Amino acid sequence: MNNSRSGSGVRPLQPSERFLIVGGFVLVVGGLVAGELFALLWSHAINAELKAAWTDVLALSGQAATQEIAARFEEIRHLATERARAMSIHSHFGPYGLLAVGLGVVKNRLGHVGRLDMPAAVLMIGGGLAQTLGFLTLGYQSAAWFSLSNAGVALLLTGIGLYVPGLLSAASQARALPQLKMPGGWLLRTGAALVFAGLLFGLFLAWRHVFFEEPGLHVTLLKLIEAIRVGEMDAANKFYASYKSAQIRMAITAAAHSHAVAFGFIMILTALLAEHLRLTKAWRNPAFALIAVGGLLLPVFVYLAPRFGYFYALCADSAGGLVIIGLLVVLAGLRSRQEVAP
Repeated sequence: MNNSRSGSGVRPLQPSERFLIVGGFVLVVGGLVAGELFALLWSHAINAELKAAWTDVLALSGQAATQEIAARFEEIRHLATERARAMSIHSHFGPYGLLAVGLGVVKNRLGHVGRLDMPAAVLMIGGGLAQTLGFLTLGYQSAAWFSLSNAGVALLLTGIGLYVPGLLSAASQARALPQLKMPGGWLLRTGAALVFAGLLFGLFLAWRHVFFEEPGLHVTLLKLIEAIRVGEMDAANKFYASYKSAQIRMAITAAAHSHAVAFGFIMILTALLAEHLRLTKAWRNPAFALIAVGGLLLPVFVYLAPRFGYFYALCADSAGGLVIIGLLVVLAGLRSRQEVAP
């Protein structure tokens, strides 16, 4: 173990730390790009197909067309599975990337160096990538107990397990660390505030969902079933439209909460890496600004999209693009040699 630091308080990134941080940010950017593609190419199209399939089910229910109804339900199952897999890729890339970046930052701050650092880093990044891409193969696996996704999780947990003993030992020996120069201090504070706001909003959503929205959905669903049973198909279509609209609104509102927390952590970790960026202020400050502006606006636009239309969904996609550009600049400026950022 090596806990040495320079007089400036900036410890150069070790190869394994750089691998974790670069690989983690690549996963984060990959998740954002996957989210953009999902929103633009799959989400709206699949939702439209699901709506059409459900409309057919309701129409056929009054005709007792058993085979046709079964075919539509199979179509609905397939579309819902396809959408869930695409969404899972987007939602898993980001957290695994943040985990890797965070671990790299912690290792650097504690000064921990171990013999198994690089194998552990490779297992973490490779496992996270395999687990995420494994969602694409779930429909083709031959055994229920094995999948690329499960194998990826095993690799990821093994990598984390290799780090834990050394990090715990380094943390127990750590003294008060020197104050480090923080060129991105404002970004760190902005990220922390966004995480706090996102968590508060999540608590509010949980309260509203449990006590108001979920009971209302159950009532609407019961009315839908009863309307189908007695053959009142116009009423059934109305109840279905209400049920589907409420589901979409609740899901996207929850996405606003989760995106706020995720982007807040992206800001915090990016700010903690400011000393390791080989970027002048002319590049660093605009990159940080893009991350901050995009990270703050995207959850707001996501919240507004189901209430006021696709224009706000397009604004959310554009805000995500700002974060992607900012992170690419940060990745381009990340260095391993010791040199205080100007």
